[in-house]
Amino acid sequence: MYNKKYCQKINNAIKYLKQGKIIIYPTDTVWGIGCIADNKKSIKRIFKIKRRNRNKSMIILVNNLVLLKKIVNPSKKELNIIRKIKRPITIIYKSLNKNYHNVISRYLINKKNNSIAIRITKNIICKKIIQSLKKPIISTSANISNCEISPINFNFISNEIRNNVDYVIDIYKNKFFNKSSTIIQVIKNKVITIRK
Repeated sequence: MYNKKYCQKINNAIKYLKQGKIIIYPTDTVWGIGCIADNKKSIKRIFKIKRRNRNKSMIILVNNLVLLKKIVNPSKKELNIIRKIKRPITIIYKSLNKNYHNVISRYLINKKNNSIAIRITKNIICKKIIQSLKKPIISTSANISNCEISPINFNFISNEIRNNVDYVIDIYKNKFFNKSSTIIQVIKNKVITIRK
């Protein structure tokens, strides 16, 4: 359990997110930058902060299967992967729920192939945020795209990134995280690894 100070930092982040703001926060894997997944204006701002190509989609975090199924219709194979694999794993889905736009912005859908990347987070901070918001959040590494490494430690986050967000959950500042999540896609019942 977190102490009062840590809980306050998480509650502050939730407050900022509800206002359409952008935060830096620790994820399952690396330090991330994010916003609520249905706020197109904030999503566009993250693309700008990261100098990220619009054609490169960002990962969405959900806290459980119920929220996942509001966005996509996972296959049996995909559900088995979610249940069996314990490490952080992001799946690219193409089977969008017809009402997905009630949960996330259309701006997050990859225009090239009509797909979306989602991970059910195991991180307690992310879970608490999503549970409180009752909405998914964006998770993309807190770095400049194609210029900086994914920050596995808080000190790896550049001042340019830090200075362009509205709030930082500076819990675990000294911890070294693992690496970016494995990304897979199930095509014709075969698992294709996009990123190890």
